[in-house]
Amino acid sequence: MPLTPPSSPLSRPLARTVLLGAALVAVPLLLGTFYALLQGGAAARGRTPDPFAALTNRLEDLSVRDVASLSGLYLDARTNGVSTETLALRLWAATGAEPAVLFRVPPPEPAHEWAWRLSRDGRYAVAAALPADTAGRRRVGLYDLAAGTWLWTATLPWPAAHDDPYVFASRLLVRYARNGRDFALEISPDGRITALDTLPAASHRTPSVIPAPDAAFPGTPVADRCGIRFVTAPDRQTLLGYARHCLPGLADAGPGDEHTTFSGNGRLRFDAAAGRVTLSDSLTGTVLQRISAWRHTTNTVVTGTLASRDGANLSVFLKTAFGGEPAVTRDWSVTVSTYAGTVSSAFGTAQQPHRSARTRRTEAVSPDNAWLLALAPSNGLSLCTLPSRRELARVRLDLALGSSAPVTDIAFLEEGRHVVLRQGARFWLLDFAAARGYADLVARMSASDLAVRLAQTAPAAEAPARADPEPEDEDGFAPLSPLDLPSPSPVALRAERLAAHQAWPYAAWLLDLAAEHAALDSRAPRINPLLHTRAHLLAAAEFDRLARADPAAGLARAAAAGQQQARLLCRRASLGMLYDASDYNRMARYHLQGLLFAQP
Repeated sequence: MPLTPPSSPLSRPLARTVLLGAALVAVPLLLGTFYALLQGGAAARGRTPDPFAALTNRLEDLSVRDVASLSGLYLDARTNGVSTETLALRLWAATGAEPAVLFRVPPPEPAHEWAWRLSRDGRYAVAAALPADTAGRRRVGLYDLAAGTWLWTATLPWPAAHDDPYVFASRLLVRYARNGRDFALEISPDGRITALDTLPAASHRTPSVIPAPDAAFPGTPVADRCGIRFVTAPDRQTLLGYARHCLPGLADAGPGDEHTTFSGNGRLRFDAAAGRVTLSDSLTGTVLQRISAWRHTTNTVVTGTLASRDGANLSVFLKTAFGGEPAVTRDWSVTVSTYAGTVSSAFGTAQQPHRSARTRRTEAVSPDNAWLLALAPSNGLSLCTLPSRRELARVRLDLALGSSAPVTDIAFLEEGRHVVLRQGARFWLLDFAAARGYADLVARMSASDLAVRLAQTAPAAEAPARADPEPEDEDGFAPLSPLDLPSPSPVALRAERLAAHQAWPYAAWLLDLAAEHAALDSRAPRINPLLHTRAHLLAAAEFDRLARADPAAGLARAAAAGQQQARLLCRRASLGMLYDASDYNRMARYHLQGLLFAQP
């Protein structure tokens, strides 16, 4: 007899039904899961990485420090709409270590090698093909560095060696020696020889000064002119002009002492000593005004100075010690109104809430609390973001300042545009706004040059014929068309970049061209009259220095012309601001009038 009871006749069909239902549910789930896994793997293999994530990772990589890589990264960030504020300062710092190429002049004909020479004033470049033909003739060209055009090219009998050329009113004059005699060759503005004279034995020739090779400026040295080192590229064809002032926006503000201060906008400089306040232009050093502010005595000393944002007022804090036992000292101050030329006195410490005692500062925070500039060891300048204090880049100030003396003080001015650096008895002004905008300036220059090239290569549309002739002016000449000048935007941008690198003669010439554009075309960029005036004053100072070093170079006339042009610009700008009584234009007009009437 069996021990287990017999199974129910319904148990087996029910179990089969349950198993079949489970299979019907599980099999589709398994197939769906397997399909999803296959599709997910294929999608993962075919998915491209997020470009913004990759670009962000590249921006966060601070190990990239060369100009070429940072420039490409900056272009990618601009194209994708990513913030480039920190990258712009990194690119500016990298420019301080790698001199920027401000001029790149291709040869008139690429089939030859070329020997380059710069004119005495540095505006023109003369290219002569190598070698000469059997008759001693060469292909020669004259290039205007300011206008960026070849004035002429011709085949001429040309000496193998000659002095630096002179260019007067587009006429080229070359002096050279042959067979023990000196000659002068004169070439007209259209490239024809107009005179060949024999010079007397007593004539003074100035030999060319070729600078020594420098690894910082790759190529064969040609000349140093107006803050630019010109070299011939290794291909012996292209002329390159490197910036000798490698850190953009850094300018020499001259010697000073503990009581030298600057206005909040960085335009004016004040020196208080011996009872007088001397007001001068912060960039050119031109003395604008001297004011007798207090009676100078041996027992009165200056304890601090404080200038307003626009330089309209200056407070000088004084301390006078009286004799006797016990010694008695009195704190007092004088307030100088620069525009009105008046002086008022105040006694007691209650009248001196902003008393300034100069201290040694190694860190400077921008007024918007976004940036920190700190003096690093070995004369370095560290650029950091706030509030994280993350270091973006570091600049070697010894290379930028041209001296290994330590920088002992750094501070932002009130407006936040300029940073004051003190190196011993000398002050330097760093245009922080120019530093932050330098990368954008270079990018705009590249885009503008590309647009000009595309416009030149595009087929020109045929202009409809005019039924009436073009009107003439009073002198009988047709009016100058804006198309006869170089394109306005590249000219203005190049002038701004040259001014940032302290190449003032070239900046002055380009600003003159930009001013001609502005006079002919209302759409052309406007010119800052103060920058234009300063450029001519600094160019005149550079030519005067060169004329004193070499009187035979013929640059004394260029220095005088620069002074005259600066005065003319000051007069025009002052008259244009005559009817604007706003406080801003009042001090700008005061500044321009001070430059106009200043003694050279």
